Amino acid sequence: MERVFEEAVEHSARNFASSMEEATPGAARFMGNTGAHGFRLNGYGLFFDVQIPVLRRSLSWVFRHLNRGPSELGPALQSLRQHMRSFDNVDVRDSLEEALRSIESLVGHPPPPPPPPDVDPGEMYAMEIRDALANAMLDYTDSLPLAANEWLTVATTSSGNRADSPTDLPRGLGLMLRVPGRVLIALRQGEMARSEALNRIEYSEF
Repeated sequence: MERVFEEAVEHSARNFASSMEEATPGAARFMGNTGAHGFRLNGYGLFFDVQIPVLRRSLSWVFRHLNRGPSELGPALQSLRQHMRSFDNVDVRDSLEEALRSIESLVGHPPPPPPPPDVDPGEMYAMEIRDALANAMLDYTDSLPLAANEWLTVATTSSGNRADSPTDLPRGLGLMLRVPGRVLIALRQGEMARSEALNRIEYSEF
């Protein structure tokens, strides 16, 4: 089951990167790897810890500002470059410098339409991950030993090294999804529609 959740995350990350690439090449860059570990909690049910690659917040922030004109974008990039110089990790600095040069080359040349300015790419990424995990919980858990009064819980954690991260992690990557065993049993037995089962999944952030 661990591999099912890993593949769901990897597929979502690829789809997200592809959609971002269409708007702004190189905008979606990730740190860390995907991983999953499951175990039983007596008296509660099954718990899966799923590690999520982190979307670099600095690039998300720049991406949100690409809809502005060159006169507004220039100071924003300069501020980011000054902040970048404080990083100790040379690889991170070089990677960000390359990304900044690519973005600066767009100044004065209208880029493809970005997402609406009030949409955070980090939030979009979190929603992609959440939906993928929810679908996996319903579609691939037939063989799990889960009683009707137990819970299937999936929690996401960052697999990136915060010491190397340009800024704090984007909000929404600490997700928790849980669904009671009775819902999964009813879905398998054809007693509940899939749409209803999706609505029964509980979501929270931490």
